[in-house]
Order: sequence, then structure tokens, then C-alpha cells
Amino acid sequence: MPRIVHIIGAGLAGLSAAVRLATPGNRVIVHEATAFAGGRCRSYHDAFVGMTIDNGNHLLLSGNFAALDFLRKIGSEHRLVGPPAAEFPFLDLKSRARWTLRFDDGRLPFWIFDSKRRVPGTRALDYLSMARLLWGSPVKTVGETIACKGTLYSGLIEPLLLAALNIDPPQGSAKLAAAVIRETLAAGGRACRPLIARDGLAPTLIEPALNHLRGRGAEIRLERQLRAMRFAAQHVETLDFGDETVTLGDADAVILAVPPYAAVSLVAGLTVPNEFRAIVNAHFRVEPPAGQPPILGVINGTTQWIFAFPSRLSSAQQQHRHFDAMLHAAGSCSQKDIGEESMPMGAHCHEVATFLFHPFYYLSHRIAIGQLRNGADFGRFKFAPDFFQVSCVLRNFGTDSVRTVRAGGPTIGDVQQNNPRVR
Repeated sequence: MPRIVHIIGAGLAGLSAAVRLATPGNRVIVHEATAFAGGRCRSYHDAFVGMTIDNGNHLLLSGNFAALDFLRKIGSEHRLVGPPAAEFPFLDLKSRARWTLRFDDGRLPFWIFDSKRRVPGTRALDYLSMARLLWGSPVKTVGETIACKGTLYSGLIEPLLLAALNIDPPQGSAKLAAAVIRETLAAGGRACRPLIARDGLAPTLIEPALNHLRGRGAEIRLERQLRAMRFAAQHVETLDFGDETVTLGDADAVILAVPPYAAVSLVAGLTVPNEFRAIVNAHFRVEPPAGQPPILGVINGTTQWIFAFPSRLSSAQQQHRHFDAMLHAAGSCSQKDIGEESMPMGAHCHEVATFLFHPFYYLSHRIAIGQLRNGADFGRFKFAPDFFQVSCVLRNFGTDSVRTVRAGGPTIGDVQQNNPRVR
């Protein structure tokens, strides 16, 4: 008789564990508290903007082997798109400079010796400072390991670590930063090719995973919130779902794949992250201009990345650059300062980047970016009727934490080895 593996949470972590364990000899049951799978990695139809959008902008690199292995297993690796080589176009809104980082395929970083392929204004010797991040201390932050300032930091290290660590880099873990650098930049261009889910997160990551699991006999139970776990000695004895209590057999296992606040309510004495950073994602219903790169890095702006999708431009603004602070920040600019010549992407993308960089320009001219209900109040500002016919929807104003915590407990490998004490 197969043992039962209960996976609590149908976010990407829970689904990846389920895919790994949905093999002969295991009966996998995924329990999800909400009415949908995917967690912070999903797509939904937004009636306001009139299209299907993602609840966050996610970027993969070709060196993220675990994520790519997951996609191969569920048969959707082909849904990721990106340039054929490791290239990252950047735009500096302050200097109007634009450039493209081009990495070598191999591990030897010859690109740092070519002024046309590295960050403008840097020297080859500057990149030696990144070596200190290769062996980051588990008890130190990035800011305690390297100098978080200068052209190389703002043009490469900061945008990379912002996207990977989901926190202002000086406050981020040096150990996690080291893992990112070793897996990507230090591994050469073959591991740095940027990839995005062009058809959306749900069609690429979530729906294929659900189909894969159901095809292997796994059960996906939505709107089923785990309220408590009862322990006997050092293992879980029962799962309390409110309307049902499940008693575990000797060989059964439980995997918690839930946010920190949920985990600490289920396991007494568990240490979890208690500080988070907000993410704001802006989606603009507009056809990207011809030649618009799928991914554009933005320097000296409020946003860090602009993503191009069919009929949509999206941006990600993270961590300490909160949208609330952006609206209240003092600043002004003229049309000359933000003229179209400063943007290589055409008028619409110009409006996206300028709104995120200089909102006061639009607020002072009573121009609304997006169909945000005529005369709607937003904070202490009043948006005028739509002008540019660009639809914008803003998401995730609260704490949207996506971070990995490696604890000293059992791993999926332990469960695979049929250890009856792993619960």
C-alpha cells in the first residue's frame, strides 16, 4: 500500500515538491487554503485592465537549474523565452546612457576587458571586488562584505541582487548572494541567459504542474486550510482541517510549503523571517514598440526592470523604493529632462518609465496614466481622466515576500528515502 505524502500549500514550492514526489509508491495530496494554486506565482484575468496578467514579474536565468528541471518535468520548458545569448540591455534615466552587458559563454570573463560589453565607466580591475561575494559569510550582510556604492554596484550588482534576494542588497544575506553569484555570473554566460514566461506564469508554471500531478494520480484539494498539526513525540500525528481530522500512518509524511506567518502558527517555536519588503508591479496595456527587448534594466529610476509581453508592458519596483514614497518624493522635471530622445523604446515605453521615475510630472499636469476611474483619489493626489489610453494596474502594495529559508530539518531527499520518522 502506498504511503501518503501530505503537502500543505499549492504555491510553487508545494507544487515542485509534489512533482518530485509523485512517483510509484507515493500517494501525493496537496492541500491549499485558497481557491487557486500558484500562490505568488500565478496569472489572473483583471477586469479593470481587461486582460490576463501575472501577480508578479518573475525572471529566471539559465543557471537556475532546479527551476529549469521542474519545467522539464512538467513539459513546459519551451514556454520560456529570452535572447539566444546572455545579454542584458540597460538604460540610465539620469545620464540617458544605454548599453548592453554581453557575457562570454564560458567561465572565463573576457567580457570585463571589453569596454563595449561591460558596465560603462568601469574598469576590468573593478570586477575583482565581486570575488569577495563568492564565499559570503552566513552571519554577514552584503553591505558588510562589499562596498555598496560606485558605478559597478549600481550598474550590475544592485539590480542583480535586488531581483534575486528580494531585499535592498546591503541588508541581504552575504551567503545567499554568494549562492546567486556562483550559480550565475561565476558560471559564465551559459548560466546567465535571461528567461521570462512570455505566455504568463500560470500557463508556464502552474497549469502544466497541475496537469502533470493529476496525470500521476495526485490530488489537489483547494479551499482546504490546515488549522493545526498535533504532534506525538517528534512527529506529526494528525492534521486538523476544521471539518476533518486526518490521522497519519507510520510511513506517511507531511511537507509544509507555506508562508512564514502560516508556518509559525502551525509549528510552535519555529524561527521564521519577521521582516519583509514590499513589491509594486505595474502593468500597462499597450503594444510594445518594435524592437523592444523582452527585459530592460533601468538605472537611476524608481523601477528596476521593464518586461515586454504581447500587448503589455510590465515593471517591477521593489524593496526600499516603495510606491508610497515615490508619490510623496519631492522632485520636478521638464519635458526636456524626460524627452523621448532619452528613451530608446518609443513613446509608450517612455511614458511607462517616466511615470515610474517622475510621477510629479504627471500629477502636476493633471495627466492620468491608466484608466484609473475618472477623478479617483489615490492617497492625497487626485488623478484626472485618462489621457494616454494606457491601462495601468498596480498590485502588491503590502508585504510580498519571496525568500528561501534553509532550515536544519528534513529535505525532500529524506522523504524520498522513505524515512518513516520524517514528517
